[in-house]
Amino acid sequence: MGASLALAASALAGLAWLSLGCNPQTLSLILLPFQDNNVPPEYKLFAKNKELTLVILANFAKGEDRADIRPAATELAEALAMAFRQRCETNGHAIKIVPHLEVQSKQLNLGDDALRRPVELGEHFKTDFVLDVAVNSISLYEKNLQPPMYRGQADLSINLYKVKSKTGENRVFSKEFRRAFPNNPAPLDTSSISAAGFRQMFVHKTAHDIVKLFVSYPPEERRMQD
Repeated sequence: MGASLALAASALAGLAWLSLGCNPQTLSLILLPFQDNNVPPEYKLFAKNKELTLVILANFAKGEDRADIRPAATELAEALAMAFRQRCETNGHAIKIVPHLEVQSKQLNLGDDALRRPVELGEHFKTDFVLDVAVNSISLYEKNLQPPMYRGQADLSINLYKVKSKTGENRVFSKEFRRAFPNNPAPLDTSSISAAGFRQMFVHKTAHDIVKLFVSYPPEERRMQD
């Protein structure tokens, strides 16, 4: 996709150069829309134009007993995979993500120690990176409000590991990440959507924000309101 866009831009540039009498200043104005004005990520996952392979981990840091919250970790892993694929397709990047069920199966084989061995998981699946998202806390309701109203709050620890490191340090990115939804003053009426539906909406939006840490995105998305 990126090569096709570049070829089209070059062709248009040639035609514009001929039609404008080789005026460089006018030509630069015409080529301006083809410039990449995306917001750069905090960590540039795609440093080269080649396919990357990725393992995504999403787990509760301390376990979870609440029935309305328990599915959130699995939903987050699946939402992250979808968000990466969508963003990479838009940006012309090639990415291969290990299916979540395969990752879960390997984690079960490793036992309780699996969460402390993300690089080993990456080595097993022969991936370039492992994205490890620990859910430290998550809630769906506004605190101290009756009747209950929805306000998603999540506190996450995000770590990215490079499986084959030349420096010996596999962890290449780390961030404490907090997300609230909706982020406007008014919470969401619980009569408008089920708890499961709101949880999935919250997880979906959180996943798309996490992906922006690693893949560039249009500047208008930075100004979007929930």
